[in-house]
Amino acid sequence: MRVKSLLLLCLLCSLFPSGIFAQDAGFPADTTDAIKEKNGGWVALPVVYYTPETRFGFGALGMRLFSLDAADTSVRTSNVQLYGLYTLNKQLMISPSYTLFFPEEKYILDGNLAYFKFPRYYYGIGNDLPETNEELVDYTLLRLENRLLRKLDRQLFAGIQWNYYKVFNVQQQEGGLLVSTQPYGWDGYTASGIGAALVYDSRDLVVNPSGGTYLELSSVFNGSITGSQYSFNHYTLDARRYYLLHANRHILALQAFGSFTTGEVPFLQLSQLGSATIMRGYYQGRYRDKNLLAAQAEYRLPVWWRIGAAAFAGFGDVAPSLDEFSFSTLKPSYGLGLRFMVNESEKVNIRFDYAWGQETSGFYLEITEAF
Repeated sequence: MRVKSLLLLCLLCSLFPSGIFAQDAGFPADTTDAIKEKNGGWVALPVVYYTPETRFGFGALGMRLFSLDAADTSVRTSNVQLYGLYTLNKQLMISPSYTLFFPEEKYILDGNLAYFKFPRYYYGIGNDLPETNEELVDYTLLRLENRLLRKLDRQLFAGIQWNYYKVFNVQQQEGGLLVSTQPYGWDGYTASGIGAALVYDSRDLVVNPSGGTYLELSSVFNGSITGSQYSFNHYTLDARRYYLLHANRHILALQAFGSFTTGEVPFLQLSQLGSATIMRGYYQGRYRDKNLLAAQAEYRLPVWWRIGAAAFAGFGDVAPSLDEFSFSTLKPSYGLGLRFMVNESEKVNIRFDYAWGQETSGFYLEITEAF
């Protein structure tokens, strides 16, 4: 059993005024007075972090909330976030990110910059890999991701995106799996690509929806013309549907997710099974290959006061091509969770999940729902 990465945003967060939390997709439309009061100011939160690879890490999360059109309360609140972490293994992680909603939400610009010196376990490529394959690979990653969307209709957006990844200072185990198999990018690489995105979003809330649909289709093309060392493509499909089953926020959430790559795909850019958001219970990257298909369902319900509960189940797998997916190798993911609502107006939860998979399990402590 391997404990999954934990991200602990201190429960002191619950002492702050309503509306200080930000997310990659921004805030829901019903912007609160507390957000308006924080407009232009910074909020800092302490962070404690733990993974088996890094041991404990400590740092801070800072965020600034502001509006590019304060007179229009239907425009969601823009945000800039910055977190920095330092671990007992002398590792540094710095990552600023932003989401900007322009007047009338005609445009949405979001992105992030990350600098990680962060080890990961590597098991090889495929969907049937023994635990004995495990080796720790340390590397430094510089990542830039940016997306610009334009509103086509009230709930439909389309735009372009650009991603850049540079992996260097790769340290492998002598005679280990990575050195012996030498997949694309095994000793470091640069990947740079541009692509397109189409997003339909009718969710009532972003951080904790009780109804609506989210559908994303996106693609990124990497090649020498875009400054990439390898030529490969990445396609993403993310479909979600939310049903309010009871007026007291009994919610059924469904998600289907696909990640598909073609070409000379570096091993860190391959589709990976396992995360804190889908296929919980598996170490991220425990199985990796060119293609990933996964689906999950989650039932969420209130219990008492600000405390809620959840039960979830799903399945998924990776494969080198679409025609090589097989029901016989599908891997399960299921678990139970508790919720504590730290922000009633924005319905922001701290979630505690314990998930099981195929001969594995993991614990997760995160801000906001998995999807």
